[in-house]
Order: sequence, then structure tokens, then C-alpha cells
Amino acid sequence: MTYTLKYPLKEKNEQGQEVELKDIIIHRMKVKHLKLIPKEIYEVREYKRKKSTINPDKLLPLIAALTGLTEKQLDEIDLVDLLPITDEVMAIVGEALDQTA
Repeated sequence: MTYTLKYPLKEKNEQGQEVELKDIIIHRMKVKHLKLIPKEIYEVREYKRKKSTINPDKLLPLIAALTGLTEKQLDEIDLVDLLPITDEVMAIVGEALDQTA
């Protein structure tokens, strides 16, 4: 899944030129990502039936792993962009947990 940032990240490339990162790809979840799922998600097995109350910052390591972004890059993402990405990651986690249950 590709998400286009409403507020692109500005970074310098290897040549020192400023570039914008506009699109983030959220990759499939693999077994190696299971250890990055916050324990609170396992404690709330009703994640599909009610809105999750997981703090988005608990998901940052998992989001970093699924998108290939560094935690430093994630620190610069606008909350307007982070929340939909978090929702998508939670949907992927829910789907993965359903299949392992």
C-alpha cells in the first residue's frame, strides 16, 4: 500500500541537494515484525470491534520496519499523515493476528 504524505518530508540526498519524500510504501507484515507489535494490542483482542486506544508512538518501531523509514524520519512526519499510516498498520496487524489465531 502506498500513502502520499500531505506534508512531504524534506531531506538532503548524498549530493547535499534537498529532496522531498512524498510517498511512503507500507510493506507486508512478516514474522520478523511480530516482536515489534506492542503488547497492548495482544491484551485488547477486541481491536476489530472497537477503536484502538493504542498510543501511535508505541507503533513507531513497527511503522519504521514496515515502511523502511528511520525513526528520525518518522519524528518529522506531521500528525495529519501519521494517524492514517497508524490506522493502516493497525489493520495489517489485525489481519495478521486473525490469521495466527
